Amino acid sequence: MIGLGGAPCLWMMSWSPQIMCMNARCIFSKTVCLFFSAWVALVPVCHAGILNFLAPSGDDAEKQLQTWLHSPTQNLKLGEWDRIRLAPSYSEHPNQHPLTITAEQVADMLKTLQLKADGEVIALFAEDELKRLSKPIASALAVARPDQDVEFLSTGQHGMIGIVAPVVGNAGRIFVTGGRLNIILGMVHKDFISDYLHGSRRVPKFDYGSQQHPAEYISIASSVSGDVHLVRQDWIALPMPAKRAEKEPARPTIETPPSNGPMVAPGKDAAEDLASKLAVRLKALQLLKEQGLLSEEEYRNKRAAILQGM
Repeated sequence: MIGLGGAPCLWMMSWSPQIMCMNARCIFSKTVCLFFSAWVALVPVCHAGILNFLAPSGDDAEKQLQTWLHSPTQNLKLGEWDRIRLAPSYSEHPNQHPLTITAEQVADMLKTLQLKADGEVIALFAEDELKRLSKPIASALAVARPDQDVEFLSTGQHGMIGIVAPVVGNAGRIFVTGGRLNIILGMVHKDFISDYLHGSRRVPKFDYGSQQHPAEYISIASSVSGDVHLVRQDWIALPMPAKRAEKEPARPTIETPPSNGPMVAPGKDAAEDLASKLAVRLKALQLLKEQGLLSEEEYRNKRAAILQGM
């Protein structure tokens, strides 16, 4: 038997499915909102990362590079944003171009670059940036004229691990002078992709650095290598790698017939002494012939024996 006191309980029981449904809808709505917010935040990262992943690679990238090297007058695209190009240097002194350098040597030099940011020292380039940039930069230096620099724009993920790591950009110019690889930075770790996607949708104007005008708010933390020259806070000159010694081709082995005794090449003094002794013996033999003490046959036999004993 249920009295009046049980009425509220019955009412609550009758409405409990509606309440549970409302709670479920609320939880679902919050989940959707959180997912949407996370998706919006990750759009720049995914957008840049996926399209860089879809950029030419392997044989396609090599063909694209070789095509560009035959006529390097335009940008060489390495990804959605990443690119290199040959540009006027605007320097009073000519560069030491063209230059032969390997992609591995370029990568080894670039990965030593570090920046000062918020009291910390961090790497300028990410690993994926180095993989995309090293060979194109080495190839561009091989065809650059003395009045040209190699300008680059690259993007990479820094600061965190995985897909949530922010994608930021670097821009600058590279040239060789004074026996050093010079790098001037005009933009470092700039989050221009978020500004582009969530802002005006206009392609930003990139600063590739200048020999005449220092870039503000850029501080290079030298390099992990010792022999470097920090020209300015935005300009560093790295020593060129030592040239690898070329292997001397193997000389053919000449087999000599066996000898009864060791053959020692005479020195200059010994040769002169031997020639002097032979001359004396031959003159004595000639004198004996002239005096009639030796016949013509004997003279020839003796002379042949003397010459054979040389």
